[in-house]
Amino acid sequence: MLRRTKLGIGLALFTLLLVYAPSQALPATAVEVDPERSSLVVDDCDREAEPSDGAGGATLGTLGDPCVCDIYALPVAWEGFATFSYEIVVDNQTVLNTERISGSLNATLVHEVGEYALAATAWASASGSASIDVHYSFKTGQGPILRESIVGSRHLNPYTPPTGSRLFVNFDLVDCRYNVYGRAEITATRIDSLGSVSEDVMVAAFSASWMPLPSWGDLTLRGSGQYPVLSDFYSAASLPETWLVSLGTDVHAPWVRPGELGTATVSWGFTPIMPAEDR
Repeated sequence: MLRRTKLGIGLALFTLLLVYAPSQALPATAVEVDPERSSLVVDDCDREAEPSDGAGGATLGTLGDPCVCDIYALPVAWEGFATFSYEIVVDNQTVLNTERISGSLNATLVHEVGEYALAATAWASASGSASIDVHYSFKTGQGPILRESIVGSRHLNPYTPPTGSRLFVNFDLVDCRYNVYGRAEITATRIDSLGSVSEDVMVAAFSASWMPLPSWGDLTLRGSGQYPVLSDFYSAASLPETWLVSLGTDVHAPWVRPGELGTATVSWGFTPIMPAEDR
């Protein structure tokens, strides 16, 4: 009988540098920086000289040119959202498993700049809602026999360390890039042969890979895509940078081959809140 509500996978170097499980706390800073480059601070940058790609367009920052993306050290907060949805049916001679999940997260993320202004992290407890509808059945000669169901649709559980729903944006201001992490938890009903119980469950967590920061103009960050769905048992050594996991994926894993869990639809966006004097 399944009694797992944590996500037992980790990120590789230069992703979020965490193992995302309920026992883990939020990090203060999520990227590594070189203290020897501490002279490369925001105040040393000249914003009057905007770079060009030679065709009238803006360029992306590169290693050794932190002034191109230094403006991303300035926001005091970010207004953020994320959505996800996923559905899978595993129907073979042995099992009939179904899983349908969806949710939305909203938050005003606190912006924290690293000691040398070369890295920053924005994070917050997330509000919103999520739904989970999963059923695991074994097949017999008399038809499927329900082993377990997990159902619920309600507001997100807020982040109360070490568990709960949250959003991250991590900034690497040396290589001018960022990544995103989100996690949605609710209280759901678990039903099996022994009865039913109400408990907190992780509906889904997702990670968006490192992406380049826009150099100039609108600082709003947006993204969407079909994210590969992974099992809780997925090896951290081979973990891709973009992924989604859900409560049910470790149950499906014994019955499907790698890559057969399909994809989830994920979208997100973050709008900076600048200091009053910069607005």
